[in-house]
Amino acid sequence: DKKDTTGKVRITIFDLPEVEELIASKITGDFARHARSLLDGLNNLTHDAVPTYKVNATLRRYQDEGVKWIKYLYDNGLGGCLADDMGLGKTLQTIAVLSTIYPACDRPALVVMPRTLLFNWEKELRRFVPQISVHTYYGPGRDISTALGCNIILTTYATVRNDIEKLRGLDFEYIILDESQNIKNVGA
Repeated sequence: DKKDTTGKVRITIFDLPEVEELIASKITGDFARHARSLLDGLNNLTHDAVPTYKVNATLRRYQDEGVKWIKYLYDNGLGGCLADDMGLGKTLQTIAVLSTIYPACDRPALVVMPRTLLFNWEKELRRFVPQISVHTYYGPGRDISTALGCNIILTTYATVRNDIEKLRGLDFEYIILDESQNIKNVGA
């Protein structure tokens, strides 16, 4: 009844209840329930408790909210982008999330970044979570088998590009991209 002369369906805001009812009747099953559950979880994160993390620091309230959000994504097999102004503690929030996973998890996390950040990440991990093992996979003497024995592997975008054949088949628990604008397209 809503088709125009070109065959397109035109609706108004007053048709939305009918459209929602039509959609709801067509989308059922496990997928729909899971999708609804994920969305409800995201919408109710402000009411959830902050995950218990073990870092040698006191996070600010907004950082706790970031930890809660990242951990929710991780727990539900989703990826995300933590983006805010420089200097607000994105690295510390990420480290707090990693402390909820390690050292208990057997598979390592890979943290990829520009070379200029490599040793800062190493320093911050050793300072805030000394209970987590860290390996810097960089330079001419790098050995992937040694790196895989640690919880967190730090490396650079250039190293990943150079060692892509070694890294491609490995199974990481988590992959974190710092300064992710370095990944500009699907091929990257």
